[in-house]
Amino acid sequence: MVRSTTGHGKGAGVDNVRTSQSYWLARTKSPISEAIYRRVAALLQYPQELFHPGRNAEQINVHIWLLAGAHHSNISYSLSIPKL
Repeated sequence: MVRSTTGHGKGAGVDNVRTSQSYWLARTKSPISEAIYRRVAALLQYPQELFHPGRNAEQINVHIWLLAGAHHSNISYSLSIPKL
């Protein structure tokens, strides 16, 4: 696991807004991660063959917060709402 960062690419960096450690868990990493992906797909009633990173799913992002850790409010996505 590594210290979580904020931002993307060259703009990514360590910030006290996010103090967790994180790891991206690939579906093919182990039999356990494969089982997690299969279970999530089954719960969502989603076809197994489409539920893969690079197709219609992302890797699972696992976070650990130590005592007194923080993940303060921030916007990590963009939402476009059409005007009526």
